[in-house]
Amino acid sequence: MYDEKKFSVNWFKIGLRLAIILLICLLAIKLFAFIKESRSNSVETNAMQEKINLIERIGKEYLKDKLPEKPGESTNVTLKDLVEKKLLDEVKDTNDKSCSLEDSYVRVIRLDNEYQYKTKLVCPTFEDFKNTFVTIKDASGNEVNIEKTTTTSKVIKTTKKVNTTKSTTTTKKYRVSFNTNGGNLIADQFVIENKKLGDYVAPQREGYKFIGWYYHGEPFDLNTLVTKDYVLVAKWIKE
Repeated sequence: MYDEKKFSVNWFKIGLRLAIILLICLLAIKLFAFIKESRSNSVETNAMQEKINLIERIGKEYLKDKLPEKPGESTNVTLKDLVEKKLLDEVKDTNDKSCSLEDSYVRVIRLDNEYQYKTKLVCPTFEDFKNTFVTIKDASGNEVNIEKTTTTSKVIKTTKKVNTTKSTTTTKKYRVSFNTNGGNLIADQFVIENKKLGDYVAPQREGYKFIGWYYHGEPFDLNTLVTKDYVLVAKWIKE
């Protein structure tokens, strides 16, 4: 009777050990699959980032003689334009599927003393964008500062020789751009002078927590009254 009890307990221990070994094997398989998928995604992302960099470089070269002159103005060139002008070959994703010719583009926006280049690439299995900022300098290498005029005065003469002076105040708007620093794309806002930013959805980035917008390295107060163009940069912490 003693031997039967001992034999039963041994089988229980063996079964428990086998269950633990099986569980460890399953976890190892899942971990291996996760690492393999992460490496594959990383390789795909790097390959597509190289394509975005190429499109940006070709687009900048194409737009160098078409740069906007006034703050707030912009111009762009689509991937279709670059391909049709034979400046770039057809762009495909890592699954050999053609990227969108109309939705992929390079856009240059004139800010106060910077050009902002937005490059967007849209493919069937991949979509991403890139922001680059270039300081505007004059022939002497000095940064260009733009003076803003908010009022205009116009004199109108009638056929009855009655002179009237009409004074109008223009509604000045400023562009607020959002560099999400790896997060999802957020559209620019055009804010009336001395008004606050409108409502918007905070950016999202997988694996990171959004902690706020920064301007020139300092936290940006969303209650700030807008009196110039802003390029706000998202700041994240890893979760």
